[in-house]
Amino acid sequence: MNDQELDDLLGALRADTPAMTDDAFATGRARLSSLDATTAVTDTTTGTAAMTTQAAATTTQAASTTATRAGPTEAPTVAPLPERRDRTVRRYAPWLVAAAVLGAVGVAVAVLPGGSQVGPAAPSTNQDPAPSTTSVPAPPGSLDQLMPPPQQQQPQSLELPEMPAQPVNAAGDLAANVVDVPVGPGQHLYIRTVRKQAANSSGPGGELVEEVWAPQDLDLEWLQIRSATGSVQGAPDPDANGGVEEQTALGGAFNGPTEYPWLPSSGMLAQFPADPAGLYARLAGDSDRLEHGVSDPTVNAAAKLINLLAHPNAAVIPADVRATIYRTLGYLPGLVITNGVQTHDGRTATALGHDGGNETDGIYRIEVLVDPATGQVIGSRYLAMVGYGGFPDGTAYGQSAATVAVVANQGDRP
Repeated sequence: MNDQELDDLLGALRADTPAMTDDAFATGRARLSSLDATTAVTDTTTGTAAMTTQAAATTTQAASTTATRAGPTEAPTVAPLPERRDRTVRRYAPWLVAAAVLGAVGVAVAVLPGGSQVGPAAPSTNQDPAPSTTSVPAPPGSLDQLMPPPQQQQPQSLELPEMPAQPVNAAGDLAANVVDVPVGPGQHLYIRTVRKQAANSSGPGGELVEEVWAPQDLDLEWLQIRSATGSVQGAPDPDANGGVEEQTALGGAFNGPTEYPWLPSSGMLAQFPADPAGLYARLAGDSDRLEHGVSDPTVNAAAKLINLLAHPNAAVIPADVRATIYRTLGYLPGLVITNGVQTHDGRTATALGHDGGNETDGIYRIEVLVDPATGQVIGSRYLAMVGYGGFPDGTAYGQSAATVAVVANQGDRP
């Protein structure tokens, strides 16, 4: 289309439109002037209200300062009148506000599924522990899951004394008969642990069954199946998967990596000291880690080894390592040995234990139960000793029994 054709087309479009008169022009200009004046008044009123609010807030703050601090009162600073905003920004402001609200809702939705808190966090009131009383939470799956929080005591020293020249108790005698359960290539060690918890004020008690399949090569994949009846601490969620928890993990690390050193794992066993002197030295190097809040250094050291033996996976600990543990316990005067006790399924054992608690909350005893004929751990117990938990003295309010077998495949049962 050339210029002439375009002019002809525009001319045809304007043919029916009457020409603007002087009166029409004057009327239009008056209407625009009135609209600008109204907008200016609106903007000025908004700005004045903002200024008044700002001045009132500043005055209140100044008065508060005067009430708490002596000295002359300064005049409040008045905020300048906001500049007139561009009309395009004003037109789109409601959309910007809506987007901001949606963004805030999005943040709320992201936080709420966590389930723990709505709104800003309250200031923490936790106090830093005393430097000499480092306490760690109970390792997952350990006997400690039945225990109350450790009693934070302030011992004079947690340093483990020098290793005695001779054993001070008979725990080392259990090393004489230790034997391994032979597991061939491709086979699995099957460990079944049944833990019973007595009824108390927190619940009716119940039973937890844990099955573990550990391969001959402990670095490979393990299988764990857990289920419970009644009310037991550490039990699987009864509403998930019918109350049965099944998981696999390389090296038996079902709860993920941990820095806690006293758990049976392939890595820990590979670096385990070969003699009591070496293990005693390792315990001395870890003396600032409290177990159950026990402040006596030799009891604290014994508690670490008892925790290790009482773990549900302790059956994978080979005979030579168990022998070293028993011999080292023989040098710790804080150990309590009781012969002729029974697991809850009726097997006779030697109990290696230590006491915890205090005079206010009561005394309890933690024991690992060892078959004296094989040196194999066959159970564990928690005993109420003096006024603990409202139980009669000597009550086994938590106890477990473990059985071990060899199976051909992961998931097989004997």
